[in-house]
Amino acid sequence: ITEVFLYTKLGRAIVMVPEDQLSLAIGRRGQNVRLASKLVGWDMEIMTEDELSESIDKAEGYFKIVPGMTDDMVEVLISEGFLSYDDLTFQETADLAEMLGVTEEEAINIISFAEEASEALENLGRDERDARAHAHAAGNTEKVPEDAPAPGVDDAPAAEAEVAEAPKVETTAAEAPVAEELVEEPAPVEVAAETAPAEKAAE
Repeated sequence: ITEVFLYTKLGRAIVMVPEDQLSLAIGRRGQNVRLASKLVGWDMEIMTEDELSESIDKAEGYFKIVPGMTDDMVEVLISEGFLSYDDLTFQETADLAEMLGVTEEEAINIISFAEEASEALENLGRDERDARAHAHAAGNTEKVPEDAPAPGVDDAPAAEAEVAEAPKVETTAAEAPVAEELVEEPAPVEVAAETAPAEKAAE
């Protein structure tokens, strides 16, 4: 483990590891990360630097098209560890309003958009979700006609057809080779509390 980012608002820890240590950190069938999550009561997401950077780019693309969302608000969300629409849907209205500096009515609208978009985009294939997210992050977006539903969703609002939910950052055992168990005495971990992943990616 090279670094740990803690996000108290989400109860999330992003644990950074080198590429060659990824499967070892996850453990056989994900048992290491599941056990660590249970022990500390936080969601654990094991990532490499490249994965974190990619997730941040996608999140920027998702959040920028939320109605009323400014660049400063997007930066705040990412600095607090928000990387998907699902992260927004679990927030209390008052907490989100305070964090973003908006009214509770505006916060309700943001949460509602995130809920609808997340539900509609569950019907999109992963490849298409990733392609759309990268396009939004690069500012290369094409508006979908108002009467065009999202693929597989007959009654989805037009806005939902334009967006894609960020894939969960957590790496599963299926995505990594099976590895041996962690050693009994792992090296000490330097924890960087409340550190924005955007700063890490910038380095």
